[in-house]
Amino acid sequence: MLILFLHTYLVSRGVKVPPRVISGSITDRNKIPTVTPIFGVVFKIISIVGMKYRVLVVDDFVSVCDGLAAMIEKSEQIGKVFTAYHAAKALDIVKKEKIHAALIDARMPTVNGIALIRILQKEYSAIKLIGMTSFDDDDTVVALLRTGVPGFLLKRSANTKEVNHCLQEVLAGNTF
Repeated sequence: MLILFLHTYLVSRGVKVPPRVISGSITDRNKIPTVTPIFGVVFKIISIVGMKYRVLVVDDFVSVCDGLAAMIEKSEQIGKVFTAYHAAKALDIVKKEKIHAALIDARMPTVNGIALIRILQKEYSAIKLIGMTSFDDDDTVVALLRTGVPGFLLKRSANTKEVNHCLQEVLAGNTF
């Protein structure tokens, strides 16, 4: 049913739907249109419709936070990137804005990233979370993984391609 709705919506908006993305005929009741999984079905369909994601980057190091935001906002699927240098600002942003995904540093002063992740999971469960750390010590990595975040990045080895690939996978409902 969702596929029929999406197909009808896209066609009504004048979007030419590539046959590789949605196939099947809506006039043939015995053949329900299907979606071919290409680069994450949801991500692909949303990018066809033109929806842009809103992403939050949380890191206490201003240069790291701003650098990650600059990497992310170059992606064509990203509409707006918000930055927060501490957990309180991050919570203020998610209260005011519709955030689709957040990249959160594990180690921050006052309220650390692990605690922020748990708060967001409880109060804003629709936000896709990616835990980040520049420390590859067992305690930090295990603490991040125990939160159940679908995405995990080591900041010191992450480049633009890897950060955007992680974000794309997590937004499509996959793990990274």
